[in-house]
Amino acid sequence: MSFPNAYQGVKKLFTSEILNIISGICLAIAAISAAVMGAGAMSAENANAITDGQAAAVLGGGIAATIFLVAGVIIALIAYILMIVGIGKGMKDEPAFKTAFIFVFVGLACNLVGSFIPGTFGSILKSLGQICTLIVFIFIILAIKNLALKLNDESVVKTGNTILYILVVIYVLTFIASIVSIWAVGVASVLAIIAAVLNVISYIIFLVYLSKAKKMLA
Repeated sequence: MSFPNAYQGVKKLFTSEILNIISGICLAIAAISAAVMGAGAMSAENANAITDGQAAAVLGGGIAATIFLVAGVIIALIAYILMIVGIGKGMKDEPAFKTAFIFVFVGLACNLVGSFIPGTFGSILKSLGQICTLIVFIFIILAIKNLALKLNDESVVKTGNTILYILVVIYVLTFIASIVSIWAVGVASVLAIIAAVLNVISYIIFLVYLSKAKKMLA
């Protein structure tokens, strides 16, 4: 028994996840750079003057944050397109991929609308977009587990269960960080860094599982 479409789909998902890790690292660096810039600006404001070192920290932090932010967004966009193509391939062999495919676009709609709506409601929509991303991950893992059951690969099934629990915990923590940052403006930069780091961890964990799935389906 073979699943060529699922194999091609998982290969694309694997590449997409590598790009997501690179994007996550870029966004984490951007968040750290922005925090450095903010700290330098606040220090200068408190002192009612700005030294050459503080000016350099603010300027350098701003430039680094912009470069890594733009790079992270572009790479994330490429990864997103590959993910859609991969899920589209996979659903030809496994129905669970279809549910993941639907939530990809639901999450995209939430993030897009949330980006154009300022304030609390926009932030809530972005948080719902994160939940949709989690649901996409869940159904991709369920799809791979279903394929593993058909191929009698108990190892992939057990690993899928473990990774599923870990990803849920990580995304719950990320969601909490996003919600808290809406009202706790003072710690928003710190929470953004925590969320970015947690996202990178989730991407790495998911990448490991996709690697096992790719070998199984080869």
